Amino acid sequence: MLKKWAKVLPYCFIMWFTKKFGADMLKNTDFMKDNLRGWRIDEGEWVVWNEDNYNRMSENRRKADKEKLSKKMEKINKMMDNDYSLKSEVRKEIEEEIEQEKEERMYD
Repeated sequence: MLKKWAKVLPYCFIMWFTKKFGADMLKNTDFMKDNLRGWRIDEGEWVVWNEDNYNRMSENRRKADKEKLSKKMEKINKMMDNDYSLKSEVRKEIEEEIEQEKEERMYD
């Protein structure tokens, strides 16, 4: 769907979308000497990166996502440390879920 609208969308949005949701591996041809990653916008129109650069970009995005997740976990842990009743309720729910998973595995 985005490919149809790529000509009218801002370039920065297309680049963001391509970086966020991945790109296909392009086949080597005469004019492409390196391994490239790209996304086809339209007939003959591509957004293209060198595969090494694309992999580095993906790795940086994964690291940033992990950092966001760890910050959120720290925030949750601080909230739970301050409120013992919340911590005990969460522990009970987790134990119940573990028991349910064990029962499901036994019957499967």
